[in-house]
Amino acid sequence: MFSQTSTDRASRGSVSIINSHERLQLRFRYEGKRYYISTGLTDTPSNRKLAETKASEIEQDILCKELDLTLQKYQPHSVLSTITSITPIKKPKPDLDELWEKYSEFKKPQVSPSTFAKDFTKKLGLKPRPSRTAFLPEVYQSSLQLTESLFCVFAWQPF
Repeated sequence: MFSQTSTDRASRGSVSIINSHERLQLRFRYEGKRYYISTGLTDTPSNRKLAETKASEIEQDILCKELDLTLQKYQPHSVLSTITSITPIKKPKPDLDELWEKYSEFKKPQVSPSTFAKDFTKKLGLKPRPSRTAFLPEVYQSSLQLTESLFCVFAWQPF
């Protein structure tokens, strides 16, 4: 962004400042190994001066053979700062009966009343709800029961 990274080889003990994905990095070699330190700073003139200060500190330590090989001494303070963990709020887990009741109420508009009475109320040991026939007059109910019983008798008789 503000300066091009040099493709020339750096002299022994020197630290290069490179732009990697719009962020400044310090790159150097020590005892045959290459090291990178990400500063986390964007490539601006003021941030580049901060990186140059850190680079000169690393060069001094290389010359004095006092380089911190863990590189913690040269990391920016934002990288080294500890983050206090946030304890999550624990929600009480609903019990199975409560979940089933919510699910049943959700499914109630989607199923017929007889299906709801047959399949959704017996799971919790609840009393089954009255079916549609409970609202019909008693005469009609008795004729309906007679028809159902006759159907069952004739349906199972071999011809």
